[in-house]
Amino acid sequence: MKKLFIGLSVLIFAFNVYGQMIFPSDKNSEYTTKTVLAVSVKQDTAETKYLDIPQKVKDVIVYANVDSASTGDSLKIEIYQSADASRWKLTNTMGTITAAGTNRLLLEDVGKYLKFKYYVQGTSSAFKFSIKTVPK
Repeated sequence: MKKLFIGLSVLIFAFNVYGQMIFPSDKNSEYTTKTVLAVSVKQDTAETKYLDIPQKVKDVIVYANVDSASTGDSLKIEIYQSADASRWKLTNTMGTITAAGTNRLLLEDVGKYLKFKYYVQGTSSAFKFSIKTVPK
């Protein structure tokens, strides 16, 4: 029984460490920017791990920084929120991105958890981009 308890404890700890991301904080305990994702992909769909939002953070600015985009292709980013990290609701999208540049979206009164799903579509579908979150 003791081995089972220890095994379950390690499994739960591993899930908490590897299943989520948190905002880093500076020396003054203020939360700072978190890069959620940085990829260079061809035609693809994927989602990030979830981001644990500290209680004192009410608003989050999301930046989609596109370094390069192939002509005629598109990137779509969806933002999901959850109160318990198990039931997710689509709450925002960054729209269709077709060129390099920075796209910004303010999320007001965010829930406890955020995660992002992206879609890269088109003929050659090559995008290099990152998603960054900044607590406000």
